[in-house]
Amino acid sequence: AQKKVSAIVGPKDPLISTMSMIQPGTGLIVAMAQSRPEMGSNAKKGETYWNLAVDPAMGGIQGYQAGSTFKAFTAAAALDKGVPLTKKYDAKKTMEYGGRKIDTCDGRKSVYGKWKVSNSTGKNGVMDMYRAAAFSVNNYFVQLELDTGMCRVTKMAQALGVKLGTRDRDLVEYYQDKPSFTLGSVEVSPLSMAEAYATFAARGVHCNPIIIDKITTREGKQLAAPTADCKRVIPEDVADGVNKLLAYVMTDGTGRRVLTDDRRPQAGKTGTINSAEAVWFVGYTPEIAGAAMISIDNQKKPFVKSRAARRAGDFKRTGVNNYLVPSSGIRLEGSGSRDAGMKIWKPTMDSYVKDVPKTRFTEPPSDITIGKRVQMPFLFGLGVSEATKKLEAAGFTVEQRSVYSTEPAGTFLGWSPSGGEVTEYSTIYAERSNGKENPAIVALRKARQRERQRTADALAREQRQRAADEARKAREKARKAEAKRKAAEAKKAKEEADAKKAAEQRADAEKKAAKPTPKPTPTTSSKPGG
Repeated sequence: AQKKVSAIVGPKDPLISTMSMIQPGTGLIVAMAQSRPEMGSNAKKGETYWNLAVDPAMGGIQGYQAGSTFKAFTAAAALDKGVPLTKKYDAKKTMEYGGRKIDTCDGRKSVYGKWKVSNSTGKNGVMDMYRAAAFSVNNYFVQLELDTGMCRVTKMAQALGVKLGTRDRDLVEYYQDKPSFTLGSVEVSPLSMAEAYATFAARGVHCNPIIIDKITTREGKQLAAPTADCKRVIPEDVADGVNKLLAYVMTDGTGRRVLTDDRRPQAGKTGTINSAEAVWFVGYTPEIAGAAMISIDNQKKPFVKSRAARRAGDFKRTGVNNYLVPSSGIRLEGSGSRDAGMKIWKPTMDSYVKDVPKTRFTEPPSDITIGKRVQMPFLFGLGVSEATKKLEAAGFTVEQRSVYSTEPAGTFLGWSPSGGEVTEYSTIYAERSNGKENPAIVALRKARQRERQRTADALAREQRQRAADEARKAREKARKAEAKRKAAEAKKAKEEADAKKAAEQRADAEKKAAKPTPKPTPTTSSKPGG
């Protein structure tokens, strides 16, 4: 881990980088590396007495904002409440939350003033928790956080092991009314982020970080070692659900570049804070959890935030984005996955797990993935506004949906689904007419009209053909009859001619027979010399 960190950020660089690794289920700290590993007071040489990965109670410093890695805690709190992974929200590009109600541990409050949130990854619109986590969609998780309740979300983070980078603040007490919590506006220690994600990997069992595994005397006697005080803080099913969600980030989202070479089951989340002043990747397998972080050092140029530095142009406003690290010559990109993930977390994890057998995460039950089936509230006789309040009070999301109808535009048509069993915390749609006939129905009607016309045309062609055939047969019959008639007439004429001729021949014969035969005339002969 130290080699991977030092290969990217050196001790004299105006950056801070850490890599912390914890064994799930035991709390054993496997590695804790930082970009300034030499202990001492010579800051010019990059020496420090601070442990840059831990909170002040353990000798650390103020901490670092962890960005979107905190979305995992909102997801865990929502799943623990019964909200499934398929829960959908319309996460518009930019949304205003001023005045929205917040359920704090001290009761219901409102978001103070105006608070506008924008998505930063280019993914907007209606989506479920999988897609929202995969592409770190801010406006999905803010809505999920507000519906789940800030008290639940902050208590979840604390139970998992998240520790603030300040001594004088209690996480729940201070952040329970600050909805920017899910966006990671909280300064925390890197080790505690590895600790919290290790709790997910251990299926909900939290262990305090320990650095001593066992103590043995020279004589071989085993002495009591510090205990990790491992105990269950969330149900197994909830942890399994978070594991499935964050595994999806690795296969289908911003964590794809960070997958270990052996492609073993793994889960994780990227984090990038405003102006890329810190980039994170926190991830884990069932065997090991790790948190990698690169942050600006706001005590060194060009990241000093003083007014004088700003006036002199010595302050770099884009954080680590496009920053060329002096010691390594590596240009950072201001991305949790490309910088902290690919450059530190991935090579460190590749080295650690190369000889570790692969194991799988446990598949969560359907109640976690698609939700429980419940009876939809009875809405008969209620107006749209009253019914909406009743549905939202029951945990459903109500959205307006325009549907095709010949009713006047804007007419309320009903609810979808209209009743019966539905998925808990699902979306119920109030359907209103758009005043237009459904193009599919219009197309179907036209298709049926064309089909009827084709059938009629085919029938007409058949009838014409039948008539033509009958006319042809009639003509043929008439022709044959005419030929037969003519043949009969010819035969009759011939017979009459033959009869006439025969009669004439008989008459001639009779005439000849009736005529007398003339007598022969006597002849005289003379003798010569007479």
